Amino acid sequence: MPEVHLNKGNALANLFSMAWLVALLLLVLNLGVVAGLGNINALEKSLFLAAGLIYLANKPKNWGASITALVILLTIFLGAVFTEFFAFSWGRAASAATALFALVPFFLARPSERERNLALKSIAVLPFILVSYSLVLWVAMGIPIIFRDHTGAQRLGGALHPAFLAAACYAGALSSAFLYSQHKSFRYLALCTASLVICLLSGTRMPSVCAAASCALVIVGATRGGASRIGFIGLGLTAIVIFLLTFGDQILVRFMSGSTSGREDMWAALGEWIARYPLAGVGFGHHGLLIPESITKITRTSAAHNEYLRSLVELGYLGAPVFLGSLFLLFVQSSANALSKITLQTLALVLLLFVYASTDNVFFLSYCLLIPLVISWGPSAAIPSRGQSVASR
Repeated sequence: MPEVHLNKGNALANLFSMAWLVALLLLVLNLGVVAGLGNINALEKSLFLAAGLIYLANKPKNWGASITALVILLTIFLGAVFTEFFAFSWGRAASAATALFALVPFFLARPSERERNLALKSIAVLPFILVSYSLVLWVAMGIPIIFRDHTGAQRLGGALHPAFLAAACYAGALSSAFLYSQHKSFRYLALCTASLVICLLSGTRMPSVCAAASCALVIVGATRGGASRIGFIGLGLTAIVIFLLTFGDQILVRFMSGSTSGREDMWAALGEWIARYPLAGVGFGHHGLLIPESITKITRTSAAHNEYLRSLVELGYLGAPVFLGSLFLLFVQSSANALSKITLQTLALVLLLFVYASTDNVFFLSYCLLIPLVISWGPSAAIPSRGQSVASR
């Protein structure tokens, strides 16, 4: 019997590894844009959801995180029931809920060391894979890897929109920082630094600042001795100065422009709908219907770029605080099996993620959801691998 359980555990572990890598591969390839397949977000999300369900199989659940996830789902459902928005659609609400919950299974149980290493190492190399893929597309298909935006700044994008690349770099840099904190290998420190540089080259402001602050928290926190910590801080500041003196002119153009890329008009339009549906909102996933076409032509998006405003317009003053508070609690709870084991570092990292959410679409984009996954899985795994667990019985 133990041997049967061991074989089953190894089979599940191998199946999860394959499902995780396939889901990441499809996300990286961005075939909806590159191959002209249109919106294939549903397929991308479904692969992550499948990998998450395989991950949860035969694994003890974190009941605190599971209950919090149910509260989030119930908040979305009650908002849908009580909204008076004339264009509400259950299908649209379900689609948005699925996009949010595609990676939620990964937050409902602690990973084995094998699962943790697979996720962290694959996420750590994502920025470099994306840049390499973009270079290939540039040579093979002429897809530009750098473009000039409305502020005049040149931004690195390639196969992805710069905001997506920045989110991948945020997750990759933080993953490398956690790997450095565990192994103390300078190759992970180099990976972290390079990911932050790519993030800056994408011309994104808030994710660059939050990513740098998050990595500093992890790396300095893992460094023993005051002199060593001061040394790391000094090296970091020196690297920033050198970068700004060499490649920083285009970054400074965007940082100093003060432009919100037309978001102020979008936020004003959404604010009018909050006044119309203040209590229950217009329904989860419906804010894109509220933004005038004249504004979407300028911003080239119908996403709010502010998760607090988005939640308020979709769930109202009653649902938004519960939704946002529960989401914060889910990300924090998933890092430990007990509330007493949650660290100040985890709280600070999740708080920085929520700062990022004030200017970007964070809670529905797969690359962004990898960030709380890294925060949750970054600390050493709390359970052994499936095979080890069975063997020890």
